[in-house]
Amino acid sequence: MYPLIERFCCTNVETYHTAAKKLIEFSQASPHLLSAYGFVYICKPPNFCKVYIPTPNPHLNEWHNHNPLPGTAYEMHARVYYPSLEDRGVDFFKELHRRAPYNLDIAEFIVRKCHKGSPKLVQAQSLFQQLEEYSTIALSHMADAKDNSPAQYEQYMKKAVKIDTSYNFRLADFYYYQTNDDKAAECLEIACKDCPDSIAVAIRAEWRVRYYLNKGDKEKAREIAEYAGEVYSFKGLTALAVYYDLTGEPGKAVETYAAIDERYNKPLPLIDYCIAYKEKTGNNQFDKIYKKHIEKIFPKGRKKVQLSDFTSQPTDGVYIDDENELLNAAGLKRGSVIVALNGVRVHTLIQYTVVRHELTSPGMDLIVWQDNEYHQIKATPPEHKFNANFQDYVPK
Repeated sequence: MYPLIERFCCTNVETYHTAAKKLIEFSQASPHLLSAYGFVYICKPPNFCKVYIPTPNPHLNEWHNHNPLPGTAYEMHARVYYPSLEDRGVDFFKELHRRAPYNLDIAEFIVRKCHKGSPKLVQAQSLFQQLEEYSTIALSHMADAKDNSPAQYEQYMKKAVKIDTSYNFRLADFYYYQTNDDKAAECLEIACKDCPDSIAVAIRAEWRVRYYLNKGDKEKAREIAEYAGEVYSFKGLTALAVYYDLTGEPGKAVETYAAIDERYNKPLPLIDYCIAYKEKTGNNQFDKIYKKHIEKIFPKGRKKVQLSDFTSQPTDGVYIDDENELLNAAGLKRGSVIVALNGVRVHTLIQYTVVRHELTSPGMDLIVWQDNEYHQIKATPPEHKFNANFQDYVPK
């Protein structure tokens, strides 16, 4: 059975192809030794490449003439991925659920197959209600029903947290969007106390720091910030920097933002802070640090440009990979490439972002490659943000 191990352990296309070939040969020679999920892995490629089946007709489904075994719901965690099962009608799955009402794999398959992943509450209850006393997955499906009310969502999540305290994170999000910060903080306190994942705790640290500082509990805020800083994740360091800023220690805030740049190669938080600090206080004590990081982002300096400077298709810039009303209002669309902002040539997204952060007037003057030609476009989105997915442009 070593071919199955090779398939689990492949790390590149070559080793995947070798393992896939051996696994198909094994499945044909000894199908009775391969589990139902083993057959799934023959047709399920790793994340780094496409599926590879070197044999034109590997006869994988012929071994499973009965799927599932007659009168059973055996190995449904794997069999729901088989074409011989997936293509059966709705009535067949309802019969499977009647046969095995406590089987989550069948219930979740019906959610995907029959309700397109978004059942109404009555549909979710018919599938999961018998499991709600012990299954957080069942409770989540009922809580997330598309016609659910906030009160019903809260009811199901309160049941979930009694089974697994980590669901306090979800309940905290619910209270946050209900603008009930006190209850959100209470849930986060329980969730973070019991959570073994320090990264997950650090992700929520900035909100908790701000909350406790607003409540006047500086000691609690400091405790949360220092723990998050020790985690040394991006979010953890950000929470610590925010704590230093809000408690009047800008020097330590800058040091912490610099640590983010050093660890994650993300200078924008530091640049943003230097700009915001100077605007807020009029103090230029961090100008040298700001200029040093700007030089890293613009290694050849800033080049002033105008529309007539561009003649051929761009080789770099900022690619718009999104569509929304703000883009449409400005005359921009998915696939456009921004090459200049307010007369400054921008080769990368980070250069565009720096120039955008430095704008003082509401207007933006863009030079854009769109519909196979360059255009000069003026726009005034709120806070100079289109709230869209932008990325570095790489020509095909």
